Amino acid sequence: MSDRTKSKPSAANQKEAKRSAATELRLRTAKALAVMAVMAVNALGFVHARAMLTFSTDGARTSQPEALDWADKVQTLLMGVNIPRPTHQATPKDFGLEFESVFIDVDDEVRLGAWWIEHPEPKGMMVVFHGYSSSASQLLKEANGLYDLGYSLFMVDFRGSGASNQHTTSVGYHEAQDVLAALKVARQRYKGPGPILGLGFSMGAAALTRAASLQDLPIDGLILVAIFDRMRTTVANRFELMGLPSIGGADLLMAWGSVIIGANAFNHNPVDYAAHIHIPTLMIHGGKDTRARPEEAQRVFKALASPQKDLIIVPDAPHSVGITDVIPSSRRPAGACFWCGRSAP
Repeated sequence: MSDRTKSKPSAANQKEAKRSAATELRLRTAKALAVMAVMAVNALGFVHARAMLTFSTDGARTSQPEALDWADKVQTLLMGVNIPRPTHQATPKDFGLEFESVFIDVDDEVRLGAWWIEHPEPKGMMVVFHGYSSSASQLLKEANGLYDLGYSLFMVDFRGSGASNQHTTSVGYHEAQDVLAALKVARQRYKGPGPILGLGFSMGAAALTRAASLQDLPIDGLILVAIFDRMRTTVANRFELMGLPSIGGADLLMAWGSVIIGANAFNHNPVDYAAHIHIPTLMIHGGKDTRARPEEAQRVFKALASPQKDLIIVPDAPHSVGITDVIPSSRRPAGACFWCGRSAP
């Protein structure tokens, strides 16, 4: 039979073929859009994680999440936050405190700046570590109060802040190495009486606990202020303050944050580090802290291995609660465990 006599496809077959082709095209388009959506979401996650962990060189700082209006929230969601590199806004001299600038080499790349403030009649030494996106100068009011209580002070700038080099942060993970280097210097330099105590605020408290999980700390006690229990929890808290669901978003931010800092951020958990802390520990926390909630402090306190520990919740205090809110100038601390005698809640 010649080609001319072959039957042509029926109209029904032609219609079915067109329908199949259209279906396949829709499936391919849907797959392409899904891939593009995943790429876009991950790109957004990377932008946000990098913005949180890399300090900028200029521009105004993004307001706190609860202070943003809807237009600012949309802009922040699309562009990420802007956090300029923390600098010193004042020095101890502005508070009438004589000081010496000290530099600490953590390794071949990281060099920390610090202030050494010697009390003429010290009751001990406080090695002070600031919080996230901050510097030692933000704690000068606290330092002045501690000096009035009779303490010498060693105020340290973490990498990326103040007089230290670098321009990034890992929210306490790599800063644990900064803690170890600073405590070593403090132990070598301080020749006065009384204890050497590590005092950390928020991220600084997390860095202290992680340092304790790496090796025994060469100090006599810890004061942990406004600490979070798990890195994911504190990230989720920020989402909630923005009025956004944390499920998915917090995990994506954590995943890209892990890539950026070169470590598993999901394992950066003071509640786990606490099992390695055996020295006397005082915890201070604000009852109205929305960034690291009081129940987080309770969990860290419960996990502490130290038999000598205390947790003080200041009922109406926010995240910025400080040690001088708890120990007024009329109460003179003495000894490594100056908080002994107070019962934990």
